[in-house]
Amino acid sequence: MTTAARCSFMLCLTAVLLGALAAAQSTNSQSSAVVPRLVNFSGKAVDEGKVITGVAGATFAIYSEESGRSPLWLETQNIQADTKGNYTVQLGTTKPDGLPLDLFTSGEARWLGVTINGGQEQPRVLLLSVPYALKAADAETIGGLPASAFVLAAPPAANAPSAMSGNKEDSVTSATSSDVTTTGGTANTFPLFTTATNVQNSILTQTSTTAINVLGKLNLPALGTATASKGFNSQSQDFVASAYNSSSKAAVAQTFQWQAESASNDTATPSGTMNLLYGSGTTTPAETGLKVSSKGLITFATGQTLPTVSGNETVSGNLSATGVVTGSSFEIGSKLFAFGSDANGNAFLGFAGNSTMTGASNTATGVTALHSNTTGSSDTASGVNALLSNTTGSNNTATGAYVLSYNTTGSFNTASGSVVLNSNTTGSGNTGYGAFVLRDNTTGSDNTASGAYALYSNTTSSSNTASGASALYSNTGSGNMASGAYALYSNTTGSSNTAIGSDALYNNTTGSYNTAVGAIAGPDPSTPGLTNSTAIGAFADVTESNALVLGSTAAQNGIANVLVGIDVSSPTNILTVLQGGGNAIADGWSTYSSRRWKTNIHLLENALSKVEQLRGVSYDLKDSGKHEIGVIAEEVGQVVPEVVSYEKNGKDARGVDYSKLTALLIEAVKQQQKQITQQQNQIRKQQRLAKAQQLEISKQQRLITTQQYEISGLSGKVGVLESSLRTTQPDKLAVLTLK
Repeated sequence: MTTAARCSFMLCLTAVLLGALAAAQSTNSQSSAVVPRLVNFSGKAVDEGKVITGVAGATFAIYSEESGRSPLWLETQNIQADTKGNYTVQLGTTKPDGLPLDLFTSGEARWLGVTINGGQEQPRVLLLSVPYALKAADAETIGGLPASAFVLAAPPAANAPSAMSGNKEDSVTSATSSDVTTTGGTANTFPLFTTATNVQNSILTQTSTTAINVLGKLNLPALGTATASKGFNSQSQDFVASAYNSSSKAAVAQTFQWQAESASNDTATPSGTMNLLYGSGTTTPAETGLKVSSKGLITFATGQTLPTVSGNETVSGNLSATGVVTGSSFEIGSKLFAFGSDANGNAFLGFAGNSTMTGASNTATGVTALHSNTTGSSDTASGVNALLSNTTGSNNTATGAYVLSYNTTGSFNTASGSVVLNSNTTGSGNTGYGAFVLRDNTTGSDNTASGAYALYSNTTSSSNTASGASALYSNTGSGNMASGAYALYSNTTGSSNTAIGSDALYNNTTGSYNTAVGAIAGPDPSTPGLTNSTAIGAFADVTESNALVLGSTAAQNGIANVLVGIDVSSPTNILTVLQGGGNAIADGWSTYSSRRWKTNIHLLENALSKVEQLRGVSYDLKDSGKHEIGVIAEEVGQVVPEVVSYEKNGKDARGVDYSKLTALLIEAVKQQQKQITQQQNQIRKQQRLAKAQQLEISKQQRLITTQQYEISGLSGKVGVLESSLRTTQPDKLAVLTLK
């Protein structure tokens, strides 16, 4: 509890005691005065120049001066004002004994001040002689005591009980049987019967009309003696205020009540509490929730707020709160533990930050986090020494012990994990997640690392991405991407490499533009500096630059050779391409065929005969309807089974290796060529014979031509003879003709 709160509570306890004194005064024996202690007063209800009508609350105060001074007496009661504000009251009606006698016995002037509804007090009115008639009541007493107090007491009877005998009924002597005496008293002191017939000073005194003093304890005893089934509370003390209700147009009593209450009744540790109750109007006061335990611990009512405390406060023990605790800072051991500013958006907790920075929107949690920051803004640090050296760097996020602890002016860095980006000074745009990630980075920028020790050794290189424990661990190159534990682990100055998979490109050191996809894919230790090489598949091993390797062999992976499929989900060959997927195009295709890998070599026999048994056909594919030419695998298998592949059942033909048919065609062509050569030789021989015959024919043709000339000459001679005969010997010509 703060000092201010303790002082407030002590004032409440003091008020309780004063209220109890007031109650004690009210229990004083009534005066036997016959003069009424009430004074009629008529006035006009006005508040700030406005006439008040109907029921109103009025406070009447009597002063010794026309202005100033504290009131000698006052009371509050309701008045009934007519339509013009006029009212009449009797002063003293709210007091058990009316107006006090000593108010007018001094003979001094008295002034009456009236306040309506709690407003400003109206000009005071001088009281005239009527109130002073109360002084007549003073004639009935001598020095404030009844006349019987000065009558000598008769000696008690021999058998009269002692005043101190302890018998309550016997210890009180009736006024009719004994006279009361006194040896004198002190002014403003309440009288006390010390015996049945003697009055002396009590421990109660009165200061003017404003206070009652108790020179000892004031007890408010319990209402009964506790039993196992029930405890009893103390006598209560009421404090009553009067508040005007604008709805009901009437003053309403506001009663606050203090009382001690039993607690833990019928237990081995019974106790009690001091409770505050409250009631409005005629409502019985009920618990407010405020109470004090027997150990001085205060329980506050629901919704309680403590007053603002100025200066330093010390709390010994635990401090708990269910509401909002406000303040600009909080210290532990004279060091700022928590502080911040809503105006500039800074918040620091756990000995973090400093009180002199001008940067805004910073958040730090942890010892010396953001300790050196000056103008850096929008930084977030959580962890011991996180962003310890940052001065002007902005938009950094550091989570974890010693994260970004040396960063000074670098910005837009994000680091999470122990000792992440620990050495970074001016590098910007880096992101690190995991213990010791990017630990040695100083000025490198735009690096991303996730996983313990990822990019651990990187210092000045930029634009690297590493995901996985120890990925790019030794890197000093730029533009590398590694995903998987120990991927690109040995890389130093190599750049623009991509490794996906555990230990991918593990052995690469200075090579660049390399790609490895799959666990342990990439070059082996003998080729750490390749360029533009690609290895795809677990254990895929590439040892040449500008080369692409798909899959691995049984010797590499210890299981089996990898079968590669193109558009095929379950390849059955070393390379399987989707059937009907389309034609491939290339400059050439080589097949392993060196004598080094062959034995039992023989020429193909009857190759031409086998080719003669094959059919070249055209056909349409069932799936696509595409028209093609080729052979039928089943037919080829019956003649040359070596070039046909079969399904796993070994019976159904699947495909034909057209390239291997070349060997058969070669031998067939050779056989056919041999036959052609023989036939050509025969043709040439026949051609020679034909040429000789042609020469003979030509000779015979020349002979025939000569003979034809000769016959033609003879024919001419015959013609002449015939002509001659016609003219000379017609008859002979006719005979010759007939012949």
